[in-house]
Amino acid sequence: MTPNKNILRLLAPLSTLYAQITTLRNTLYDHNYLKTHWLCAPTIAVGNITTGGTGKTPTVIFLANLLRDQGLVPGLIMRGYAAKPNHDPDELLLYRRLLPGVPAVANPNRVRAAQTVLNQGADVIIADDAFQHRRLGRDFNICLIDAVSPFGYDKILPAGHLREPLKGLARADLFILTRSDQVPAATLDEIRFKLETFAPNSPILTATHRPVSLSNLTNQKFPLSLLADKKILAFAAIGQPSAFFNTLKSLGATLLAEQVFRDHHHFTLNDLLALRDTAKSLHAHALVCTAKDLVKFTPDMLTQADLSPHSLLALDIAITMPPDQQNLLSTKLSTITKNFPRRILTLIK
Repeated sequence: MTPNKNILRLLAPLSTLYAQITTLRNTLYDHNYLKTHWLCAPTIAVGNITTGGTGKTPTVIFLANLLRDQGLVPGLIMRGYAAKPNHDPDELLLYRRLLPGVPAVANPNRVRAAQTVLNQGADVIIADDAFQHRRLGRDFNICLIDAVSPFGYDKILPAGHLREPLKGLARADLFILTRSDQVPAATLDEIRFKLETFAPNSPILTATHRPVSLSNLTNQKFPLSLLADKKILAFAAIGQPSAFFNTLKSLGATLLAEQVFRDHHHFTLNDLLALRDTAKSLHAHALVCTAKDLVKFTPDMLTQADLSPHSLLALDIAITMPPDQQNLLSTKLSTITKNFPRRILTLIK
């Protein structure tokens, strides 16, 4: 949905100020007035230039598995955005569930987080949502672009969704166009042309979000065919909930209700009770959410809500890309790790 023009006019001065601040900050890093801390292990940053969901979490999982296939131990670090005190952020919970044995740490000080996963045995770092986090040095910068909404209306926050001016795209070593199957080929060509304007030597890959299974809190897996002709209540607390709902419909489910919560919402027992009561009133067969939302519930919450493990299901999503592009990405990752310049870790006070 395009923002209202009157609202855009009111927000324009704030966007100008925000752009000036981010430009100044980037300039200070470019000229070493602000210090970048380099790690003693290869570091791969994954992020985007807009707010909202671009598929960072499934992409990080995809990259981690590629690195594990090469015999490496990836360590995942993240800021832990919107996490409640004494609660792990949803991305961290999901990584621990889907990547057992992979060190993963959330800390607003991502350099400290990196030190922690290195101490836990990691030999390569993946920094989640770190494209703008320039305090952390990186050997490879991956920028994700949502093909459906690539450039945030070409306006900086808060008038648009851009986190910084588009010239920041020049820092990307590689682009991945996510949800590339949901736009025409001509749109992909337009996006490529724009990216090449800022980063002409950076490869541009395409990826799709593919549903792979359903799962519950006991980590049981169920085939997607389970959704066919089922009446469900779907809910989500992610950046792009409409894509999730549309995927469920494409799998044959009838969505009796679509409930949207704030991105990164921390679900409580009262939330679950309200969802249960709505589902019962609609005669829904089950509650279905995203994998990022499922990890915020516990078996004890289900027991208190008098729900069986099969009453709350998550749709598991994986990133896929054409084999030749995946091979190119694997080669890039291998080159980075094999040709890594040995460094001494910068100590952080």
